[in-house]
Amino acid sequence: MATILLVDDQPELLRVYSKGLEKAGYHVLTASTAQTALDVLATSALDAAMLDFKMPYINGLGLLYRLRKIRRRLPVAVITGAGN
Repeated sequence: MATILLVDDQPELLRVYSKGLEKAGYHVLTASTAQTALDVLATSALDAAMLDFKMPYINGLGLLYRLRKIRRRLPVAVITGAGN
């Protein structure tokens, strides 16, 4: 079973995305901040990550930049629930 790190600062979206991925057969680890995501990344074996684009402090692209320094080849999708 593949493990995906899901990062989103909105609890409701984090819950909905997580539930969908779990139904699809993935093991999901979640983080609501970029710093928590980096902590998970440092301690967990991951197969992929999904990062929210719009987050406070460190946004999805900032997190992606930091993530690439740690796990260069990890597949990543940058997503957003923002409509504007």
